[in-house]
Amino acid sequence: MNLPILDIFLQALAAATAYLALVVFVRDTKNPVNKSFAILLLLSVFWGVAISFFRLSPTLESALLWDRTVYIAGTLVPSVFLLFSYIFTHKHLPPFPYVVLTWGIISIFLVALFYTDWWIRTLIPTAYGWHVELGWIYFPWMVYYFVFMGWGFYHLLRRYQTSKGLIRTQLQYVFIAILFPVVGAVMPNVILPWLGNYRLIALGPLFSFPMAAIIAYAIVRHRLLDIRKVVAKYTVYLLLLLFLTSIYGLTLFLTTAMLAKNQTVPQVVTTSLLSALVIAVTFVPLQKFLERSVKRLFFQSSYETDATVLELSRAMAGTLDQKDLAHRILAILQTTLKPACAAIVLAGKPHSYVACVNAQHSPPLEPAILRRIASATQPLLVSSELEDPSLKAIFEKHHLAVFVKLVVGSDMVGYLLLGEKASDDIYFSQDITLLQILAPELAVALQNSTRYEQIKQFADTLRQKVKIATADLRLANLHLKELDKLKDEFIALASHELRTPLTAIRGYVWLLLDEQKKQKLSALVVQQLNQINMSTERVVALINDLLNVSQIESGRMKLMPEKMDIRALSREVITEMQAQAAAKRITLNAKQLMPLWIQADKTRIREVVMNLVSNALKFTPVGGSVTVEHRKKDARVETSVNDNGIGIAKADIPKLFTKFGRLDTTLATIPKTQGTGLGLYIVKKIVDLHGGTMRVSSTPGKGSIFTFTLPSG
Repeated sequence: MNLPILDIFLQALAAATAYLALVVFVRDTKNPVNKSFAILLLLSVFWGVAISFFRLSPTLESALLWDRTVYIAGTLVPSVFLLFSYIFTHKHLPPFPYVVLTWGIISIFLVALFYTDWWIRTLIPTAYGWHVELGWIYFPWMVYYFVFMGWGFYHLLRRYQTSKGLIRTQLQYVFIAILFPVVGAVMPNVILPWLGNYRLIALGPLFSFPMAAIIAYAIVRHRLLDIRKVVAKYTVYLLLLLFLTSIYGLTLFLTTAMLAKNQTVPQVVTTSLLSALVIAVTFVPLQKFLERSVKRLFFQSSYETDATVLELSRAMAGTLDQKDLAHRILAILQTTLKPACAAIVLAGKPHSYVACVNAQHSPPLEPAILRRIASATQPLLVSSELEDPSLKAIFEKHHLAVFVKLVVGSDMVGYLLLGEKASDDIYFSQDITLLQILAPELAVALQNSTRYEQIKQFADTLRQKVKIATADLRLANLHLKELDKLKDEFIALASHELRTPLTAIRGYVWLLLDEQKKQKLSALVVQQLNQINMSTERVVALINDLLNVSQIESGRMKLMPEKMDIRALSREVITEMQAQAAAKRITLNAKQLMPLWIQADKTRIREVVMNLVSNALKFTPVGGSVTVEHRKKDARVETSVNDNGIGIAKADIPKLFTKFGRLDTTLATIPKTQGTGLGLYIVKKIVDLHGGTMRVSSTPGKGSIFTFTLPSG
């Protein structure tokens, strides 16, 4: 049977539509929109194929079968179209009574079609093909057809009027695509058969071609049903199958034809093996060629999402510098998404642009515009999907296509702005998914970089302040050194100037006291002379202490070490202080009869022992005892001054060796004791200069032990 060209075209068109139905269904088998639209496409396939086979039917029985098939498809199409339009616009299945009504009407027509002659009365063969005489139920069917199709278009039109952005664009393409076969089929396939003309029924299915073309365009350009990847994948398989079938079939046909006259079994085997070899060798290269070609058709700027996310993650992990981070991210997005312009903005008062790419094509935006866009509730705004007309106007005016909020918790970190694609493509679902994955990671990275910048700025500020403070301290230190030098000079000068008249006063007092033995001065005069003498001694002691402190702190105290017997030195001090001890009936003695040699400055060590014994006598009550002990421990000599006086509280011991470290508790107990508060401070410094150590142990009410240790000589 020879197929007319029109029927060949009908069947090829049916195959293409069936392929489109398959990929729509495979994309999301659970989505009722995909399922209902796939069924609608398949019904158009059955309709076209049934008309083709009806035209080619050689017998009455086959013609009747295929004509009934035509009207089965024609009966189901309005109901399925209404179902699809309802689901597409309402995003859920219609209510149950709606479905019952629809399938009830369909059942009535199908019963009439198969079991009565109310629809098809008879078929008559003519020179132009089969002529069909239709029954009375055809007119109610026409009414049903127009009502249900009109009802479906009403759903689409109503949704179109209330929608905006990408949904409106998708509805526009769906509306136009379905309008072609519906309107195109009304006259040749609905009205003319009712008027008795069956010759033009093949024209209706031809309008499925623009429907498929428009839907394919909407899939590629406007994310219709989100099946671009599936279309690309199955297009490769379909083209590969058609190409292999046609090329290899033709090769085999020509080879067989050439060998047909004298073909033997070995020749047949050889021909088959050669054909199989050609198929095996060329299959993989041909598949790769078709994949590349289809990818260029559907994905002119394709990329692997996982690989891009990994690249972005590495870029974010590779730097803490804010500008470097922003430039790295924009460079990757520029390579993958190819926006005409892009920018990353930090939120705040004021907003600050971290990085821009091709800013002459728009972004940057003014702060007021950024705040207006950011006031939208959605975390990611796409220009083609916006429903707010004022917001859409802002996007169009500034050539902005995508606005992504960068949020960490409840903190707005910044915004990612992308302009329209340089290729004029839309941002596909893959692009939106990539940006949704990137947004939280980029927000955290920007927040970390912001904190790093703040820490760095704080460190720089702190460094500058420390530098300034150090310079100020140096100046203050120099000033203090100058003041300290002036103080030492003043003390030295004052001491010299004070000691000279004090020495004269002390000399005259001694002369008068000595003279009183001859002239028998009155007791009152002697008492007053003794008071003058004691006051003079205290002032001389104070001056000596001040000079010692000045020399110690300025580092000018020079030691003149010599080998000396510390036991003998202690005996001298005790002898000298016996009169003071006797005045209070205090027993003052020394233990250790054997010499103990040390290497030290004799004058300074004498000051140490004298000071410690003098303190012990001051703070020991009448009738007490003070003992000086010496002992050798390894390479050191230990000297202790023990008393059974008032003792020292544990909390007061750290104050003993400080300048002017007089203890109030001690003064309260012994009000007549007087001193400068410098004695023990000088004692410890002298011991330290000799490389020795100083320690105190005391029990309040029982006494104290002052011990110093010096290297043995």
